[in-house]
Amino acid sequence: MIVVVLENDVNENLASTVVKVMKKCRGIRCFVLRKAFIGEEGVKMICKAMTQLNYDPQKPRCAVSSLTLCSDPVDAGGASHLSHLLAQPHCSLQHLDLSQNVLGDEGCKLLANGLSSNCLLRVLDLSGNLLVDEGVVALADMLQSNCTLQSLDLSNNMFGDSPVLFLTDALKSNSTLQTLK
Repeated sequence: MIVVVLENDVNENLASTVVKVMKKCRGIRCFVLRKAFIGEEGVKMICKAMTQLNYDPQKPRCAVSSLTLCSDPVDAGGASHLSHLLAQPHCSLQHLDLSQNVLGDEGCKLLANGLSSNCLLRVLDLSGNLLVDEGVVALADMLQSNCTLQSLDLSNNMFGDSPVLFLTDALKSNSTLQTLK
């Protein structure tokens, strides 16, 4: 496994570079971008590249299994693109770290929607994302039918007691989630 780590105040041009690396280096399985500030357009480019590389029968598969976009800040717009990627039938992501972003409830609901049909994601980190109640309730609903997610980090968010009750109910029917923070 090759890991690419890029961080510290880069910009949208980084997304273009990441896409080029994805296309040329088939062995890369993990991309970590911290404080990259690639914006919604950058997230869109990366998701589009991952979709094309994973589903084009003419090209060897670039099975990126781990993506970290932390402290970017990714918002609901970026979450929309990630949700579309996660909903693809052959999405290769097994680990998605979106910690320390600004997804908010809208972004969280979008991700939950994408995850409702995902069959590979094992780890999801949404810590420090300004999640209040609605987003966490959407995740709880998704957990009732998701049978692959093993770890979910919701720490350092601002939701109250009500979503915790929804999560508790969801865990009654979910047998795969092993870690919930």
